[in-house]
Amino acid sequence: LEDEYGVALLKRSSKKVRLTTEGEALLPYIMDICQTTRLMQERVNALGDLKNGTLRIGVLTNISTHWLPGVIQRFHQDYPAINYEMLDGDGHSIQTWIAEGRIDCGILPLPIHDKLDTVPLFSETFFAVLPTNHPLCRRDMLSVSNFADMPFILPEKGGNTTISDYLSEHGIKPDIRLVTWDDYTVLRMVESGVGASILSKTILANAHADIVTRPLSPPLYRDIVFAAKSIKSA
Repeated sequence: LEDEYGVALLKRSSKKVRLTTEGEALLPYIMDICQTTRLMQERVNALGDLKNGTLRIGVLTNISTHWLPGVIQRFHQDYPAINYEMLDGDGHSIQTWIAEGRIDCGILPLPIHDKLDTVPLFSETFFAVLPTNHPLCRRDMLSVSNFADMPFILPEKGGNTTISDYLSEHGIKPDIRLVTWDDYTVLRMVESGVGASILSKTILANAHADIVTRPLSPPLYRDIVFAAKSIKSA
């Protein structure tokens, strides 16, 4: 892992080994990757000790872009002959694809409406995203009420309504200027001052944009799970 990430994760001495600062920061992500790798191995075994062929995975777009590459890299070390077919979609689409047999497994948010086996992976935190010249940048935290009538870029598609549900729950109606599922477009629009938005930590961890992020009050989380028709132990 240290070679893969290019950072020292452990401090080693003759008497003990402990995490570096970088290791402590990356530990939750490393545990998520290891957990997902194990679940993918179990799914491969459930398919009949597959040593080659194609594993079909349905994934949320931001997960496939920012988080899944590390999982695939580690999984490939144990199953070098397996190829991958990855379908990007929202949670509802991924559930349907699993139920219909179009894909073998999926990484998607709760809730799950179909009768699928699931295992929790991690919880995503969402943040307010503002242009750098926005007057609310002076605040350490943004209340959901601040988004009322605010020019807003809504990152949604199909059945993925996490942010709309959050705003609606609190009776907030922003001035929606654009609806798009493309993370890059959302970031560029916010950076250009078209409006504010709300994005997950997974996306923001890899964002290269001149923006300001602030925690939300009340906080917004999304639980991500591994799902398949049946998950059998290896």
